[in-house]
Amino acid sequence: MPQFKPLYSEKDFLDALNGELRTLGGITKKVGCARMTCMNYINSLVEAGKVEKLSVDDGQLYVYKKVE
Repeated sequence: MPQFKPLYSEKDFLDALNGELRTLGGITKKVGCARMTCMNYINSLVEAGKVEKLSVDDGQLYVYKKVE
């Protein structure tokens, strides 16, 4: 069975947030990956405490920022 290596690392997603607030779509464009890939990485970074998820417009939109 072939071994697959991830194309992206957590560092790619953290670098995309470099001191800025970004939406999931903005991070996706910056990294150049699929939206679901971005969502999976960002959710794992939020759970690890490396990224903060902020609610905008009473939960209608979320932005993310890197925890310094």
